Amino acid sequence: MVLFIILSLCSIAFAQDDLGGLGDPYFPDFGNEGYDVQHYTIALNVNMEEQTLSGSATIEAFALQDLSVFHLDFLGMSIKQIMVNDEVATFERDGRELIITPEVTLPENEPFTVHVVYNGSPGKGVSSSDLPFGRGWTWI
Repeated sequence: MVLFIILSLCSIAFAQDDLGGLGDPYFPDFGNEGYDVQHYTIALNVNMEEQTLSGSATIEAFALQDLSVFHLDFLGMSIKQIMVNDEVATFERDGRELIITPEVTLPENEPFTVHVVYNGSPGKGVSSSDLPFGRGWTWI
């Protein structure tokens, strides 16, 4: 599940209008245009007794166009806070799309940082027969 969350979050792409994906052969609906991710930092805290996790993802990206709003692919978990360039950003969810509105428009050809704090209970794991990519978390 952690890997799926990370892949889901890391398959991020930003767009002004398009909710369609980038056409990846394994995840065709993931991603949006408008930015180029340079680096991800993922921090996870796992509570084995309660079978929950909390974490954060920090994404360093480069704007390929002016971005007054952008989307992240994010499924499950509760979002506690989103910051863009150290400023609190507003957000809403639409299915697995996380729609973020930064305090100020992100200018084209400039780097920016997004920090997402989240928590919750991951879904159940799946068997390897459900691959190519399993989804969920298996508690040991």
